[in-house]
Amino acid sequence: MTPEEAVAGLRSGMKIFVHGAAATPTPLLDAMARRSDLTDVTI
Repeated sequence: MTPEEAVAGLRSGMKIFVHGAAATPTPLLDAMARRSDLTDVTI
């Protein structure tokens, strides 16, 4: 699965927890940031 496929299910208004240590999923965060259709997402 690509990072883009992994974040395809995200919807505007969602609250997303991201682990902030060595296991931070940087490729997933980058893919999420490229989604210009998302609004009001809380990380």
